[in-house]
Amino acid sequence: MRRLSSTGPRGEAESSRQRRRERGGVATLFAILLASGVVMGMLALSVDVGSIMLERRQLQNGADATSLALAQACAENSADCADSGPEKASLEALAGLNAGRDGLAQLQSRSDAANGMCGREVPTLPECSSATTNASITDLAECPPLPSWLTSGSGASVPYVETYTLTRSTEPDDTVLPRYFSQMLTGGGADTSVSACARAAWGPAGSTGATLPLVIGYCEWAKKTEVDGVPGRKYAPGPPYSPAPGDSSTPLPAEIAAGGYATGIFAHDSGDHKCDTGPGKYYPGGFGWIDPTGPCTVTFADAGNVPGSTGASAPGSCKDNNAIAKYVGTEVYIPIADSASGTGSGGSFGLSGIASFYLAGYEQVPAAKPQSYAAFKQPAGVCTGKCNGSVSYIWGWFTSGLMPADTPIGTGPSRGANVVTPAG
Repeated sequence: MRRLSSTGPRGEAESSRQRRRERGGVATLFAILLASGVVMGMLALSVDVGSIMLERRQLQNGADATSLALAQACAENSADCADSGPEKASLEALAGLNAGRDGLAQLQSRSDAANGMCGREVPTLPECSSATTNASITDLAECPPLPSWLTSGSGASVPYVETYTLTRSTEPDDTVLPRYFSQMLTGGGADTSVSACARAAWGPAGSTGATLPLVIGYCEWAKKTEVDGVPGRKYAPGPPYSPAPGDSSTPLPAEIAAGGYATGIFAHDSGDHKCDTGPGKYYPGGFGWIDPTGPCTVTFADAGNVPGSTGASAPGSCKDNNAIAKYVGTEVYIPIADSASGTGSGGSFGLSGIASFYLAGYEQVPAAKPQSYAAFKQPAGVCTGKCNGSVSYIWGWFTSGLMPADTPIGTGPSRGANVVTPAG
């Protein structure tokens, strides 16, 4: 029996006529939809709404960037923590860099933030209304309600800032975003202003993270960072430096040399180098070791008591090759001990805050390999008093370093190491 095939000439002709009928139906349907405005309405919905959503994402990026930048400025130097003209211009430029292809954004003036910036516990900024009221979580133009860690206990006094960004366009009214297709359909229609808010908080670090197992006595920290008798005011600029860290022949960075920041801090039993003002007058004195819990590392909280290691020798795994040397040429986060008890293996340190110390080198640490190591040429005056080749000390400078954003904010005093973190 012969089979009939649709692939012959007659079948192909029938298929062609069917395709033409289908195309004609689609064209007719499109013409009907176009005439009724459905297609234009869909264009208005997809293009205009998409444009608004893109603008909001860009503005949120700008708000996030500016809030973190302002919080960092406040944390590092209160003189830079202001809503002045230069600061506003700097933040608006940053917002623009985060505004996508058009590069346009601006800070939004509000009743509680005349220049688009406000804060809590920040004397140089207007008070944020969010300190006393909570906006709806669905109100995207406002910062979300304060997280619980900013409202309870010690968190109620943690400082924060908010920044508000607003649409900026090339239109005559540069605060609006035109609705192009909506206006084509209606002959008018309201344009849209889009705004966003972001919040960032800061405070003293609550933890060091894995760091060199070392503590520094309060009396040394106070003496080396004081200005006009007030501790915690003299901090060196942080890295990167030029020249970059090298070896013991590399000249000191110009800003460090000019500011006279380099200083030596001696082991607690190094002869006549004991700190001469309390607390921590003799033990720990300058610095003391802690037994490591990892490969020459330990994690400290910003408060509490920790047992000290005996003597000036490198403890445990810090005796391994380059175990201490690997920290040289970096900022290390070191707790400050404001009290001490006992001696030798029975001694302990009472911790009070975390400092940021740029470790430029160390000298004559017994049991360390190598015993001495440096990333810069040690300037005269770092080793004071008896410097006979057997005195153990570290040297470098205190900075106001910023910890990683996931570091918890502590409850103790600030010793220079701070955390800046998004806050809802």
